[in-house]
Amino acid sequence: MTEKGRFYPPDLGARAITPEQMVLIYLACNKLTLLESVNEKWKLYFRVRWETGIRPSEALNLKAKDIQADHIVVFRLKKRKAKPDLVHIQPLLAQALKDYVLKNNIRGRLFPNTIQAATFMFNRIKKRIGLPSYITLHSFRHGFAMNFLRQLPTDTHSLIALTQLQRLLGHSSLKWVLPYIRADKVETDKALDRMRF
Repeated sequence: MTEKGRFYPPDLGARAITPEQMVLIYLACNKLTLLESVNEKWKLYFRVRWETGIRPSEALNLKAKDIQADHIVVFRLKKRKAKPDLVHIQPLLAQALKDYVLKNNIRGRLFPNTIQAATFMFNRIKKRIGLPSYITLHSFRHGFAMNFLRQLPTDTHSLIALTQLQRLLGHSSLKWVLPYIRADKVETDKALDRMRF
C-alpha cells in the first residue's frame, strides 16, 4: 500500500513500535539536543504515548493538573463536545510525570509543542536509530494496542479483549480495533500450536 510515495505494510503489527525499538528510542532521546531538560521532555512524551496509547495531540495537551496518582485526565478528540477521559497509568509513570512537573516547575502544559515539532523530533530519532519510514508518531498507539493484546491471559474472551482495547484507545466503535486482532499473526500461530487434535 502506498501513500505519498511511501510504502506502508498492510499489517498494523508491522507498523507498531516494538519493545526493542522503544529501548532504542529512549536511548536516542538522551542525545537529541544539548539541553538535558529538552531531552527529558521528549523522552517522557514518547514514554507517555507508549504506555497509554493516547494520540499525539492528546499527549501534547496534557497539563500538570491532569496527573493523578493512578490516572491522567485526557481530553479525547471527538467531533462534538470534548469530554475528559480518565486513562489509567502505572505508578512508575505517574511518579516520573510528577517529578518532571516539580523539577521544571510546570503549571500549564507538560509538553508545550506542536504536532509538527513532535514529528520533527521523532524523525530525527528514526534516522538516528534506523527505523523504517512507515513507523510514525501514530506507531506508539499501535505498539500499545499490540502489547495489550499480546499480554492478555490466554483464557480472556476475544470480544472482552476488544471491548477493553476500544475503551483504552477511546474509540467510539469496535470496528476501529478489529485490525489489531487481524494484525497479530504471531499470536495466531501460537494459538494454533496450542491446539490438540
